[in-house]
Amino acid sequence: MKKYGCRSYREKMKGRYRQHIRRALAPGFAAGEWRKAGRVFLEVANDIAWEWDMVTNRLLFAERCREELHIRNEYGGFEEFAALIPQEDQELVRSTLAECLARHSGMFIFECRIMTSQGLKWVIMRGKAAFGSGGKPLWLAGAVTDVTHGKMQEEAIRYLTYFDVVTGLPNRISMQETLHLVLREKRNRGAILYFDVDKFKAINDTLGVSLGDNILFMVAEMLRERMGSQHFLAKVGDDEFVILLNDINDRASVQTYAKHILACFAEPLKVGNRSIRIAISVGIALLPEDGTTMETLIKHAELALSRAKGQPDNRIAFFEQSMADEAYRKLVLEEDLRHALNNGELLLYYQPIVDCSNGRVSGFEALLRWNSPQLGMVSPLQFIRLAEETGLIIPIGLWVLQQGCAFLARLHRAGYADMLLSVNVSIIQLLQSDFVESMWAVVRDAGIPPEHIAFEITEGLLMETFEANSEKLRLLRQRGMKIHLDDFGTGYSSLKYLQNLPVDLVKIDKSFIDELEGNAQTVPLVDSIIALVHRLGLQTVAEGVETGLQHSRLACFGCDRIQGYLISKPMPEEQVLPFLKAYKPRQDNK
Repeated sequence: MKKYGCRSYREKMKGRYRQHIRRALAPGFAAGEWRKAGRVFLEVANDIAWEWDMVTNRLLFAERCREELHIRNEYGGFEEFAALIPQEDQELVRSTLAECLARHSGMFIFECRIMTSQGLKWVIMRGKAAFGSGGKPLWLAGAVTDVTHGKMQEEAIRYLTYFDVVTGLPNRISMQETLHLVLREKRNRGAILYFDVDKFKAINDTLGVSLGDNILFMVAEMLRERMGSQHFLAKVGDDEFVILLNDINDRASVQTYAKHILACFAEPLKVGNRSIRIAISVGIALLPEDGTTMETLIKHAELALSRAKGQPDNRIAFFEQSMADEAYRKLVLEEDLRHALNNGELLLYYQPIVDCSNGRVSGFEALLRWNSPQLGMVSPLQFIRLAEETGLIIPIGLWVLQQGCAFLARLHRAGYADMLLSVNVSIIQLLQSDFVESMWAVVRDAGIPPEHIAFEITEGLLMETFEANSEKLRLLRQRGMKIHLDDFGTGYSSLKYLQNLPVDLVKIDKSFIDELEGNAQTVPLVDSIIALVHRLGLQTVAEGVETGLQHSRLACFGCDRIQGYLISKPMPEEQVLPFLKAYKPRQDNK
């Protein structure tokens, strides 16, 4: 047989093949003409060619089938070859050939598997039948294509489309299709349980993606073991899972089931040589009372999950209509907030900070406010978290620093060159890869000495992402800027970790200051905190100071600075200079 790569030879052979076919199709043809055509066809086909002489009952494949398909190139009829085809595929193959021969259509094509010496392979077989006088089938010829690789890719794509690669569970698409089927078939009552691994991003950022994946796999296995075979489990997000409950009759049964699931996470997970405690929250939507469409049920389960995550004493929440109403209000608020920055609705207020050693104002804290045309003055408690959830805190935070630096520059030019400014930083900002450079660029371009700028970050949030973000804070300090630890004492047995934090000043939380007058146990505690902070070479500021007695006790403890209504409420910029000119250090502490 000539080489397939010879173009002129192949064209010549194709011409001969067409001549043989024309003669074979002519009236009174002989079976030999078909065999000649078949042999030529075997030489010129791009795929692996085959012919079945139905007169002699011989099935021939091109020689290269041995190398490519790992099967013989000659069989004693179709039945011998059919033994290679799995039983579940044979009905399709036989019915396709039978239909072709019965209709005298000549052309046929089918896809099947064949067992080879290298295992199962997927092939496409196509061809044409020739008939003699009286419609008797005499000969079939065609080509077989190995599509195993394509099938494997197809299966891989299908797997990635419908399954999660980390856990092997069905994914969100699978869950949606399953839920759609349940609704279409109008099955009995059921429920959607929407689970979330609380604060998983912090785990991932701190311990690494690989360990995070191990945790997700373990969570999936624990859910799978507990859920029951009649229900459906899927992983629908980075750290979110859904169980579709079938035939659950009442709310109490669903709650009992949810508690049963959550109980398996009461003990820490053993991941390698680590012991990691995780918390799981679950939001529940009941079917059909909480929705009759897939989109509505999923949305309502997600809203319930959001409520569950916000109530630490009870991590199970059922959907209520008030959640949807609140979500709508939140959506409207988010849309208004998106326009607030460009429309000049955001503004900064400044609260003075006083040095306890001399009673003088040493600086200000910049506090964000939102003056909405529709809502009036909106509390930061209402929109800061929303800004963080939507990512709006990133441009807003940059704007705050720009405006604050411009304010401080004007203050310096007005003769108050020793004034400092502290600016609150969200953990969302800190997580940005360009955080250090973007903050430094604003301070540098404003011409402010970097040592006059302090970034305040909440203690609890910093500790959750300590390993990932402490280096960024160190870089800011290396460039001269200060780091203040806000809300100190509210979260992490902080004294134990304080020596490892890259900070310059500790801000004692207002909750401690409020207790200085009415709780005798708080007095020595605050005294000890200040003393320890000083031993670590750090400074202190007490926030929320409202009375002279609080001021007096803090001064006795050696607190470096105070801030609060005793000195002044936060004020707009136009009131700052008049305040500084009129301010006199307190002469008594009453």
